[in-house]
Amino acid sequence: MVFTCEAAECGCHSRKLKHLDKYPWMSGIRLVKWPRNRLALARWKRLIRREGRSIKGSENDCDFARDVLKISKRSRLCSLHFDEDQIDDGGFSKGDPKYFAWNNWGKPLQTRSTSTLTKLNAARSSNSKANDASSACLTQPPSLNSHCEKMECYDVPVTTSYFGKTVAVGRMRPLLQSWVGTPQPIDHDYLHSAAPNLVSIASQTDLTLEDIDHLECFAKSSSPPGGNIVDAITKTDERVNFYTGIQSRSLLEGIFNSVKFGIDYMKFWRTSDSAKEKKYEQNSSRRPGRRQEVPAYFQFIMCLIRIRLNLPLLVLADLFCVSTSTVTKITITWVSYLHQTIVPALLIWPTQEQIRGWMPLEFRKEFPCTRVLLDCAEIFVDKPSNKSEQYKTYSQYKSHNTYKCLFGVSPFGAFTFVSDLWSGNVSDKYITEHSGLVEKIEAGDEVMTDRGFQIEDLLLKRDATLIVPPFTRKWHNGKKKRLNVKEIRKTRKIANLRIHIERAIQRVKCWRILKHQIPASLKDVASMIVQLVAALCNLKGPLFYSKDEKHLKKFKSSKKKPVKYC
Repeated sequence: MVFTCEAAECGCHSRKLKHLDKYPWMSGIRLVKWPRNRLALARWKRLIRREGRSIKGSENDCDFARDVLKISKRSRLCSLHFDEDQIDDGGFSKGDPKYFAWNNWGKPLQTRSTSTLTKLNAARSSNSKANDASSACLTQPPSLNSHCEKMECYDVPVTTSYFGKTVAVGRMRPLLQSWVGTPQPIDHDYLHSAAPNLVSIASQTDLTLEDIDHLECFAKSSSPPGGNIVDAITKTDERVNFYTGIQSRSLLEGIFNSVKFGIDYMKFWRTSDSAKEKKYEQNSSRRPGRRQEVPAYFQFIMCLIRIRLNLPLLVLADLFCVSTSTVTKITITWVSYLHQTIVPALLIWPTQEQIRGWMPLEFRKEFPCTRVLLDCAEIFVDKPSNKSEQYKTYSQYKSHNTYKCLFGVSPFGAFTFVSDLWSGNVSDKYITEHSGLVEKIEAGDEVMTDRGFQIEDLLLKRDATLIVPPFTRKWHNGKKKRLNVKEIRKTRKIANLRIHIERAIQRVKCWRILKHQIPASLKDVASMIVQLVAALCNLKGPLFYSKDEKHLKKFKSSKKKPVKYC
């Protein structure tokens, strides 16, 4: 079997041992086997400069091709890279290789002084005659009959030294031999002063630029994927609000700390079959298998960015250094998990006492028994491939495939009810009847809606009242339809108060996944996304201030502080 030395810039080969007359410098060289330990293998690859190579044309110089050197049965290292006492009888080494071309074969780099320059000048003057003679031989073409003269002038053996031993490395022309044998200066003599600054060999480092690049790449690879983007997002409260929809960084961390206790038991979504209950969930044990490469906090932020900005999957995959399928898996899993943990705590149906205790003065004067304000909103969705689903989700009002959702807002501006998503061609009355809202209405409540909600018969069964703007009727002269003065005033009062539910829905539509259109990959969790967004909107400040509260706020801000006397 043929064995080769895998070290960079080393030409040792087992076939050359059979031709020592041609390769005399191979005499006495042994081929050492590679270790079986993985850590030792990686360490040897790094020492021989074969662990990776930079990819040409890459924007990042730290990108390396993996598995450039594949260790096989024929892979060896020659004994030139080891000490003599390191190699045992079995062909293995007791330690790591030490001598390579990149570290000058273990010899320290010598500094140059004025005495060195004088020696170089003397060597060049002494070899000038030899160079002239060799050049004269090169200018004259050799004779075909004089083979010995040809070998003497054009092919001369060249030797070099390894660890104090002089061995032959090949044959070279005398002109090149004189160039190799003569030490050449690094630069011109006049660039050096008479007394140069000498640096001690002990203070020099063996690290090269390649080593420094490798250390930088190792430091980047050791950090978790997506660490840089998360640090940039959570740098200020303004960026946190833009990327995640949460007002401040402290509030973001508080939400994560409140839900992080169940992360170890969380099962990641893969297919529709993954929603089935597993055996480890019945025993309340931790999720088996390996841990996720992306930390839980980064997954939490990735999910919020996905539903807040609706970025393409490829953009998020590049930002967090994962695949597009991983982004989809993390988004669906965390939306389901946050829907189970956050929505029940933030989306609450308050009691009558709570509603009347926090009711603004405008509602208290005009409609003191108002329990909830209702309105429906349509959300765009990707066009389904099934013809029947296209018909069900197509909205004549929006001229697009949509989902419809019923929102309920309390008089003080908080979301108290969000229904599941329905098809875009379903009426508002049908959604209100089958969404479960009517069962929460109690006797004596008032429900404020638009003219499209004709649910008087449903509320009468619950002894509740419907507050809706009056409809126009025919005038006494039979021309057109009009409202009288009282009806116009009532319409204005209802419109001034009912506008707050439109402003509340606008907060939900600011999340771009609901503003543009829901992608087909998130169709199964679309209802969870809408309810989660509405729950997170309840963490924001008040939706509006009453007139008396505005004056009270201005009075408090303009009130002068009392003067303290000593």
